[in-house]
Amino acid sequence: MCPGDAGGRARADVAAARHRPLLDRLKSAVANDPADLPAREHLAEMYRSLGYSDQAARWGAALPGWLTRTERAVLARTLRGAPRDRVRTLMMLPSGMSLPEDVDDLLFSGTPDDRRWRWRVATHLDTALRFLVLFAGAAIAFCVVLIVGAAFAGASDIRLMTRVMAVTCAIPLLCTDTLWLLRSLLTLRWWVVPVTVAVGIPLVLMIVWIAPTPGGYLPWE
Repeated sequence: MCPGDAGGRARADVAAARHRPLLDRLKSAVANDPADLPAREHLAEMYRSLGYSDQAARWGAALPGWLTRTERAVLARTLRGAPRDRVRTLMMLPSGMSLPEDVDDLLFSGTPDDRRWRWRVATHLDTALRFLVLFAGAAIAFCVVLIVGAAFAGASDIRLMTRVMAVTCAIPLLCTDTLWLLRSLLTLRWWVVPVTVAVGIPLVLMIVWIAPTPGGYLPWE
């Protein structure tokens, strides 16, 4: 940030501090009644006048055609690849209100048909991811309890049981990682891709190495 920008932001912070009580009252009004469009517009106008384009975009995006080009660009960076429920929460939209068309256009790049197709697939992937995360967590907890119980009971081949449980946990984790990778590609969140790949490779190696011969030795053993 250049000195001029820093100075402008500092002046905006000072001005916002003076208007904080009114801003808080307007936020409370919108939170209590998200359909109160006059309060929402007043809040967005105040943030715009104070120089906070990010907050102006957040609160004014529900008003069709209200955003400036700069505010649309700021909102695009904020919403890129975000789940629809997170967008609704961020904007405090009324429960029965759809995302404005110009805001929906910011969620994905490409043609409108391409955006809608990717958005539908990403929404289904979100549902599948929630289920897989719960399933994987339950599987890990079950396996840990089973192995600890078997160890205390003096099981004869705890090593074999540990291998089988490791593969049992790795499979849902790999499925979760794969779906997360697909969702990242659909929503253009490129920074997530190397993370999912780095997590997925050890899981694949574990499954490929252990599953065929769970009683065998690993290279370092």
